[in-house]
Amino acid sequence: DCTAVISYDSEKEARDLYWDAISSSSTFSVNLKAEMLQGSARRNPFIAEPHVYLAEIRLQQGQHFDCADHAREALRLFYAMGSHWDKRIPYRQWISHTRMLLLRCVRLLHGKTSLPLTQD
Repeated sequence: DCTAVISYDSEKEARDLYWDAISSSSTFSVNLKAEMLQGSARRNPFIAEPHVYLAEIRLQQGQHFDCADHAREALRLFYAMGSHWDKRIPYRQWISHTRMLLLRCVRLLHGKTSLPLTQD
């Protein structure tokens, strides 16, 4: 629903939670970072980037089904908006990174290696 309105306060809270969770100076636990990213996504349901980071966290935790869900949601949001919210890297890089996360999670769900291996 692209007609929904987000209050200024909700958007600011989403931004602050997102930045605090991903900041390199962040000393929060992984679980707290995940909660902060989920809070960011709830406050601004139009942004994909929190889902990308949640997919990364779930991949690291071995929660491949949740990883795939967050990666799919991130891609859905990126494609629906046709843009990105976190401008530190280009849109195409957000898309490619998210697609790789989805590929890795789905492969692991099927009992395969994270990425295809070749034998030399």
